[in-house]
Amino acid sequence: MKRNFIKRAASAAADAVSMVSSFEMISGNDLLIHGAKKVIEYGNDRIVLRLCDLRLSVSGSNLTMKSYYDGTVRICGEIRTVSFEDKRS
Repeated sequence: MKRNFIKRAASAAADAVSMVSSFEMISGNDLLIHGAKKVIEYGNDRIVLRLCDLRLSVSGSNLTMKSYYDGTVRICGEIRTVSFEDKRS
């Protein structure tokens, strides 16, 4: 019984962590996003990602995804804007 409780608690904690999204701007040309679920759009001037409850849109020029591993995405290029929108819109 105690083992099942610990198993359920660990599962709930993992679910909660997977719902957290964050990003950090390392410089004007380097953006790190945590909690990405899916790439919706990928282009030279716009990259759109689905996070847990939002869409994150990055606009600029010469944009590239340098890495995408385990929900962490690194976008490089001339980043002009970063915006969020409700994913249902």
